[in-house]
Amino acid sequence: MLAAVSLFATVQGFALTPNAAGISQRSSLSFSAGPMLPDVPVMKRAMSLSGGSTTMATKGGKRQAVKGFFKNLFFPIPKATAPDAALEFASTCFFPTDFHNVPLIAVKDYNYDTKVFTFGLPEGVSLDLPVCACLLVQGFDESGEPAIRPYTPTSSNTQKGSFELMVKIYEKGVVSQWLNNLKVGTLVGFKHIKFNIKAQYPFAGKTKINMICGGTGITPMYQALHKIVNTAGDNLNVTLLCGNRSPSDILLRKELDAAVEKSGGRVKVVHVVGDKPDMPAIPGWTGELGWVDEDKVKTHCFAPAPDVLTLVCGVPGLYDVMCGPRTEPEVKAGSVLDKLGYTMDMVGKM
Repeated sequence: MLAAVSLFATVQGFALTPNAAGISQRSSLSFSAGPMLPDVPVMKRAMSLSGGSTTMATKGGKRQAVKGFFKNLFFPIPKATAPDAALEFASTCFFPTDFHNVPLIAVKDYNYDTKVFTFGLPEGVSLDLPVCACLLVQGFDESGEPAIRPYTPTSSNTQKGSFELMVKIYEKGVVSQWLNNLKVGTLVGFKHIKFNIKAQYPFAGKTKINMICGGTGITPMYQALHKIVNTAGDNLNVTLLCGNRSPSDILLRKELDAAVEKSGGRVKVVHVVGDKPDMPAIPGWTGELGWVDEDKVKTHCFAPAPDVLTLVCGVPGLYDVMCGPRTEPEVKAGSVLDKLGYTMDMVGKM
C-alpha cells in the first residue's frame, strides 16, 4: 500500500516519508519517477484499475492514468444528495427555491471560449426541469461576495444522474470566470424559482414559434427545440434566427442541424454572422451577415398573429433592441418587435 501511495505522491510532485504512523506529511520536491515507482505488477494493476493500458507509448501517459486512478481513490468526487423535501419547490425541478449544492463532475472544452460543465445528481434522478425554464447558479466574485446568474441546461430531462451547462467564458464575466476556475469535485449551488419558468411547452394556442437569440442565448431555444422534435405528434413550426460573431462561435450547430433533419421540414434555422451591422463577406460563409435586426426578423420570421409566439434570449443589448428588458413582460415601445406589430401575448422573454 505504501508503494502505491508513494507512486501517487510522486506523480503529484511531492514525497511522502514514513514515520511512526506509517506516512508523514507531504514535503515539496521536484518531479521524480525514480526509486519511488512500484514494481511492474503494482503498475499493471494501477493501470488496469484506472482504465489505462500498460502499452502506452510514453511514461507520461502512464503517469497520467495512474494519477487519475489514485486521485479518485484518495480524493473521490462527493456524491450528490437530494434536497430536503420540506423545502419550497417552484415546479417538478430537482432543485428547490433555495440554493442546493451538487458536485461538478466533469469539464470539457467546446470551442475556444466555451466549456461544458457536468454536474452530478443522485443516481437515476432526472433534473426534470420544465420546458422552457432555467436554473440560477450561485458563483462568487473576487472578494467572495455571491454572484447569481441564470443558465439553461443543454442536457434533456431524459439524462439521469447528471445535467450539463454550456458556458461562454467572458473576460469580465464574474460567474463564468468563477466556473472556469473550479476544480472537479467542487460543490456548486443551484436553485429554481417561479420567475424563471417561462412560456411552457406545448405553447397552448400557438402553431408557429419564432426563436430570436444570440450567443449562448441558443440554450433555451435548444431546450424547446429538443422537446418539439422529440415529442410524438407535435406539429409546431419553428423558425430560429440566431446571431453570432463568427462561424466558429456558433454553438450547438450539429445538434441544430440534427433537429432540422428530424423535424421533417417543420424547423428552419437561419444563422446570422458578424461583429458589425455592415459585415463584409466571409470566405466560405453563405448564410446571413451582420446583426440580427428588423429586416432579418421581417424576412425570416413568422409575421405577427394570434397563433404565433416569438421567444427572445441573449445579452441585455439584444433584449433592449428586440423587445425590451428581460425583467419586464411588456414589449417595449419602439423596439423591433413592437414596430413589426408583435404584442405582449406573442412574445416570450426567456
